[in-house]
Amino acid sequence: MDYCLGDCQMTNLIVLAIQKIQQVRWVTGRGYISSKPMPRLKSVEEVIQDPEPDQSWMDTPMPKAKFCKWVLGANMMKT
Repeated sequence: MDYCLGDCQMTNLIVLAIQKIQQVRWVTGRGYISSKPMPRLKSVEEVIQDPEPDQSWMDTPMPKAKFCKWVLGANMMKT
């Protein structure tokens, strides 16, 4: 339980930091800091409607439909 609680707390801290600075930052493979503006967080519905990401560089890409299948299934159960 403590392990899961720690994951939730860490996730909440990350979300709060993104909301505060309105961007996502990360360290690239070459050690540079990169960022993407994120003035607001999207809803789940908005993310599902986004176009497929470019996964051409991946050895085993996962289609978005497979990745979010559980979300779509849960949504279907509500209606």
